[in-house]
Amino acid sequence: MYKILNTINLKFNEEIIIRSSAHDEDTSARSNAGKYLSLVSDPKNKASLESNIATIIKQFKNLNDQVLVQEFID
Repeated sequence: MYKILNTINLKFNEEIIIRSSAHDEDTSARSNAGKYLSLVSDPKNKASLESNIATIIKQFKNLNDQVLVQEFID
C-alpha cells in the first residue's frame, strides 16, 4: 500500500476523487452508476488517503473490482 500511496502523492497536487470500478456497476443489461461511494481526498494526507481507499474496497463484491483515483473536477 505504501508504494501506491506514494505514487498518488507524487502524481496529484490537488484534490482527487477515489471511486470504484466494480463489475456490477455498468453492464449491457443495466447501469448502476452511483451505486458505490466516491470520496474526495487530499493526495498529500496519506493516512486519510489510505482510509478512503479502504472504505471503497470494503464495498466490493467481486475480487476483480478496482479502485480508480482521478483528479477531482469541481
